[in-house]
Amino acid sequence: MLLKTEGIILNSSDVGEADLLAKVFTEDHGIQTLAFKGIRKSRKRSHSAIEPGMRSFFQYKTSSHGIQVADEFSPLDTHDPIRGDLSRIVLMHFLLEAVLLTSGHNVADRFLYLTLRAAIETAEKDDCLYPLP
Repeated sequence: MLLKTEGIILNSSDVGEADLLAKVFTEDHGIQTLAFKGIRKSRKRSHSAIEPGMRSFFQYKTSSHGIQVADEFSPLDTHDPIRGDLSRIVLMHFLLEAVLLTSGHNVADRFLYLTLRAAIETAEKDDCLYPLP
């Protein structure tokens, strides 16, 4: 079955020479493990859509063994203010890790998804954090 949804990348890890596995917190299906085949060697597909914290659109095929293969994906937010600021990066990774550790696979939680999305958007604002010493 082919599914289309938006989601936030929680973490990712390299697999083999060219593939990548990512835990994605989706709005409609909870945490999903998506395989991105050949992404690390691809020059056509952007890696920015699968960086931790990115909110992206995903189209993927479901499978019975728990890992879905992503067919299409594209970023919905770039989070540019976060990328160059260590304190914002630390905050975002803390939020992602908290969701990863407290949520289950295939357990949809729209409220938590929207809360995480809002928290990341708040981290982009100039006045949300004190600078690290």
